[in-house]
Amino acid sequence: MKLKDFLHNSEFIKLNNYNFSNEFNDLLKINEDFRINKLIEILLFLEKLMFIVIIKNDKKIINCCSEILTEKNKSDLNAFYKDEKFITKEILSIAIRRYITRYLIRENDLEKIKNSKRNFIKYLYIEDLWNNEINENKTQKDNEIKVIKNMNIFINQIIPLYDFLGGDNYINEELNELKEDDNILNNIIINNNQMEIKKDIGEIKTNGNEPNPEPEPEEDVEVSDDTNSYVNKDDDDDERD
Repeated sequence: MKLKDFLHNSEFIKLNNYNFSNEFNDLLKINEDFRINKLIEILLFLEKLMFIVIIKNDKKIINCCSEILTEKNKSDLNAFYKDEKFITKEILSIAIRRYITRYLIRENDLEKIKNSKRNFIKYLYIEDLWNNEINENKTQKDNEIKVIKNMNIFINQIIPLYDFLGGDNYINEELNELKEDDNILNNIIINNNQMEIKKDIGEIKTNGNEPNPEPEPEEDVEVSDDTNSYVNKDDDDDERD
């Protein structure tokens, strides 16, 4: 659904109760095709940036859940991921990141987390931490979660666990892909613009109605055989190119 249609549908929102800024209204006029599902994508993207830029640099959060993984923890994880799994390293790291961002930072007493010996997986049964395709395959999900639960990794080890899984690498890969896509798009736009300029120049030349350019200062021009015309030296070079 288009966002502007959503905002003007009394079934969803009572406009009498809300005042939208002129900037927001102008945005909707410019981007009339802006759709609701784009909001979710934007929020998920901002959540990733928030995790990297803010949460990973928050000393209180880092201190409360940075207990190092034991060698047994690492060995169990390596054994688990020796074979292909439904809950991949990326999927598990996403669930951990979402838990930290959406729930852990709301904790009033982070010291409780710091000293907690509770299994971290008990905090990850919340469905919104997992993508829909994971939740839909409940049997497979539950079976693998039981194995992870038996590793007995504590909630205060959750950031070292996230790092061990390579969590930030997945975000950086996505950001690099977006940057690459953006560069490709910019190059396409530049190339298209250049083609349009060349096309326009070609049409002017073939039209034959091009007005004579204004003469440049004498030191910048040379007189052609036709004494009634002036040709810029730079234009000569362009013609030869």
